[in-house]
Amino acid sequence: MSSILLDTLKDGLDPGLAGMLEKDPELKKDTQQYLEELLVNSELLSTEMFTSSTESKGKNLVEEIAELDHQLRQIELQLATIANENRDLIVGVSEDVKLVHNTIGEELNKNIAAMKQGFESKIAVDNKAVKKVSQAISANNSILHNMDSILDIYELPTLCGLCIMQGNYQEALEILTLVKMLTVKFPNLKTFKQLQSQVDNELKLMVRGLIKLLNTNLKQSNILKIFQILNRPHLVTSEEDENDQTISGNKTLKLIYLNSRFKFIMNEVASLQPLLKLKKLTYLKRYIEIYREHLYNSLSIYHAIFLSTGLKSDTNDDKLLLHMYIKKLVYLMVEELRTHLPKVQEGENTADEVELNSLRDGVILQVIYLCRSLSKYGLDFESLITWELCVKEPSLIAQEDWARNLSKLKKFKS
Repeated sequence: MSSILLDTLKDGLDPGLAGMLEKDPELKKDTQQYLEELLVNSELLSTEMFTSSTESKGKNLVEEIAELDHQLRQIELQLATIANENRDLIVGVSEDVKLVHNTIGEELNKNIAAMKQGFESKIAVDNKAVKKVSQAISANNSILHNMDSILDIYELPTLCGLCIMQGNYQEALEILTLVKMLTVKFPNLKTFKQLQSQVDNELKLMVRGLIKLLNTNLKQSNILKIFQILNRPHLVTSEEDENDQTISGNKTLKLIYLNSRFKFIMNEVASLQPLLKLKKLTYLKRYIEIYREHLYNSLSIYHAIFLSTGLKSDTNDDKLLLHMYIKKLVYLMVEELRTHLPKVQEGENTADEVELNSLRDGVILQVIYLCRSLSKYGLDFESLITWELCVKEPSLIAQEDWARNLSKLKKFKS
């Protein structure tokens, strides 16, 4: 019964309320229960009006409906009064709403398009930044991954200096070759240029050390090894040699060799100075013996390094350098002979004249042997020496003494 009444009353309700009744089973159940109570209450359904002295027990349905209808009218009148009083405000708000609606309708799409473009440009910029960051990260990762190899490269100058200190000169030159290769392969990296500069400084120290080493008493094999190192391109150069680096026996190396051998011979004869206080003839004989030994040895090594290798060499230049080298030494020897040979008797008080002449002949023979040893390499200094000692005034050795000792040499050979 209550459900039939509810369906009947629902047609007169607001569509929203009717929809709520259909959707909400709990609300529908409560409404049916309320109608059920109304139907059971006989007093509410009664249409009779009772008047009595006693207080009324309640209102019937008609009275409640009438009262509710009256309240609704009162509310409508109040709303009409409020609307009339605020009509200007309502009109203004309505116009504002229309303006906002039109503005949104016209400019919303434009603003949305502008925002999209802004987002796209920002995304593009962000993508570029992300690419740069990712490239930097990948580069840093590559550096960290290859850190050991990078540190090894940075230690090349130190390793080069260590090789030089230990005498491993070939390994030091290999390090120079490696650094030059890296510089050529990566010409825009300043790191490799700095490494090459540091290695070059180490090699300059090596060259100075090797040149100083040449001033000492070295074996021929050691001297040859040193000049094999110094003969490397761009290691020892001069302005004259820059035009032709293919010539093995370049002038700079020749001058280095002859100068070092000259200093070595001078150091050797200087060590004989204590003999002057004892026996001058012994000093002179040892002086000339040192000349014979080391001059011949130096000429032999010179030919082995610069003339017997099958490489290009300037013959006239070689002759000039060797001539100047030996001439300087010969003049120093003649000076020593002129200084000390006339004073032989002062240091040989216990020797008789025959013994003194024999000792003088020994000195003369040593000079002749020296001349003959030089002539084996095409250097004839006998005429220069005989002129300085036998002909030039005051003569130091009689020509007869020179001829007599020369005949002795011929007898020895025969």
